[in-house]
Amino acid sequence: MADRVRASLRPMGFLPWRELGAHTEYFGGLDVIVGLNSGYGDFELVAYGRTAEAMERLAHTLGVDWTDRLSDV
Repeated sequence: MADRVRASLRPMGFLPWRELGAHTEYFGGLDVIVGLNSGYGDFELVAYGRTAEAMERLAHTLGVDWTDRLSDV
């Protein structure tokens, strides 16, 4: 998954976020921000989208289906 994120999205230019063993890099796309953790954090990938359509577009770009895991919160 990390290779697909790096190939499909642009780095946001922030230094990696390091907290509690996490090493998170942030990437941006059309109406989405993706946090990619290569450390010991809780999740390898966290995605935030402005709309459900943006999240669906990101899922298609990355070749995944996470419709059952989307949250409106």
